[in-house]
This record gives sequence, structure tokens and C-alpha cells, in this order.
Amino acid sequence: MQPVAAADLLYALLSTQLYLLFTRDRGWSPLRWEQWTWQTLRAQLCAP
Repeated sequence: MQPVAAADLLYALLSTQLYLLFTRDRGWSPLRWEQWTWQTLRAQLCAP
């Protein structure tokens, strides 16, 4: 993954807006959001 694409991914997934969408609007717990975010980032940034 190119550095710019990685930065875009981090910016989007770690945004306050996305966090609030999942936790406030969709009812996810903060722990569920944290686990999903970690898994998603790891899969995208550490892919072979």
C-alpha cells in the first residue's frame, strides 16, 4: 500500500465521525469498535 493510501485509511477509520456513527448511531460498544478498527487496520496495512 502506498503511504498516501495508508494515511487516507487511517484518517477515515480513526475519524470521530466514523466512531460516532458506529457507537452512537449503530449501538456498537466502544470495545466492539476498537476491535473492529484494529482488525480492519491490521488486515489493510499488514497485508502481504
